[in-house]
Amino acid sequence: MLKSLPAPRFGTPARLRRWICALGTGIWMLTEAAAGAGQSTPARTALSIDLSVDGTGSYARALPFVAAEAERVCLALEPGDQLTVRWITDRSYSAASVVTRVSRPVVANASRLQNPFLAAKARAAGQAAAGWQGGCAAIAGLRNRPRAARTDVSGAVLAASGSLKTAPGGIRRIMVIASDLDENVAAGRVGFDLAGVTVVLFAPESSTGSVSELQRRVERWANLFTSMNADTVLVVPPGMPLPLDALRGPP
Repeated sequence: MLKSLPAPRFGTPARLRRWICALGTGIWMLTEAAAGAGQSTPARTALSIDLSVDGTGSYARALPFVAAEAERVCLALEPGDQLTVRWITDRSYSAASVVTRVSRPVVANASRLQNPFLAAKARAAGQAAAGWQGGCAAIAGLRNRPRAARTDVSGAVLAASGSLKTAPGGIRRIMVIASDLDENVAAGRVGFDLAGVTVVLFAPESSTGSVSELQRRVERWANLFTSMNADTVLVVPPGMPLPLDALRGPP
């Protein structure tokens, strides 16, 4: 499902336009999550977001913005949402690349429960669930990149696709890649199935300042994700926030 996006600052050649999607309202319709009786369930479709952040020196200029945006996204999670943040390094597929995993639980609304035992249980569960924000604190570690010398984007995609497959049914799966997309480890590795996944190329930056080079990389990866059966490929230019409302859909 592909729409058009105002040209990012590095330009939008005609052959790229079919991969670029609008960031405003009305991008696409999502199924509204069903609300269970006595539950503070999300009013909109829950998200499972896997954010991979380039930890190499060639992406260092963009890192402060991406780190701040990752913290904003984490604190903006709604009940039922999940967020995984990982580094893109020369060992992107390693479990050690994971910075944090955060889930905001869906808990019963105690005020709607007439049974005192169930209401007390719901209040206790709500207090325990309030600690989910603590997982967001680990995102501060993104400001201290791992000094990786090489960039394995494919390894991050493989790890993210595996993580997203474990998300519960009815949740919208979002894979976010924040990188200059200059892969120099296992380049060209393919074979992943991204059916049911929306891919976001977030804040792509050119390490060399070459606009044409960046355009070629974005085009190559957009083509690759399309061949992997991704539902949608979005490109969000540097300086623009991750469009959570558009990804989630209307209330």
